[in-house]
Amino acid sequence: MILRRNNSDKCRRLPFALLLAAATGFLLLHAGCSTPTITNTSRNIVEQLLISSAVERCMYQIDFSMYRDAKVFADYSNLAPQVDKNYVQGCFELYLAKAGAIVVKEEKEAAYTMQLISGTLATSSSQVLIGTPELPIPLPNTDLSFAIPEIAIFKRVTRRGYGKFSLTVLDTPSRKPVRTIDGVSNMSEFINWTILLIPFSSRNMEMDQSEFEDTQYYLFE
Repeated sequence: MILRRNNSDKCRRLPFALLLAAATGFLLLHAGCSTPTITNTSRNIVEQLLISSAVERCMYQIDFSMYRDAKVFADYSNLAPQVDKNYVQGCFELYLAKAGAIVVKEEKEAAYTMQLISGTLATSSSQVLIGTPELPIPLPNTDLSFAIPEIAIFKRVTRRGYGKFSLTVLDTPSRKPVRTIDGVSNMSEFINWTILLIPFSSRNMEMDQSEFEDTQYYLFE
């Protein structure tokens, strides 16, 4: 009589062992290499800084000094398509206030009506990679997969914020143009670098704690 060893149990255990080994490898790889991106707002912090920096730089370029002590009405009807119009409005009035202008709520009270237009207010991104991208590998006979992490010899991820504004100043009673400013534009930039697996970043805008500007105005009756 020839006794034969039944290998059916061993064969059934083999796929499970392979699956366990693959899952362990997946966890080990991602525990050391993955960097999660977590944001609780519609735009992450870098995108918000890109937009706000571009807006502020554009407003800084406009000279409002000639409207000191003048009553002005800000017309924002042309900003309706812009998602960030509320910040643009606040920043615009901030720079008017710094120049000493008086922003009124009713147009009939104003000597000047300022119509602000935003031609561009958005972010863009681009990427250059020298190395191997993340490679997903499916496990045979399962719906599962694991991924070999990206290996970057050189990587550059560039994000930019763009702002472009125009301004029409009207004499409120007559509606005649007093001044037009066309094509005030600026750009902000944030770059993530990886060179020989070492990550770092560069930017042309402030992100750290810095000294703020405090301007006080004294009113005399």
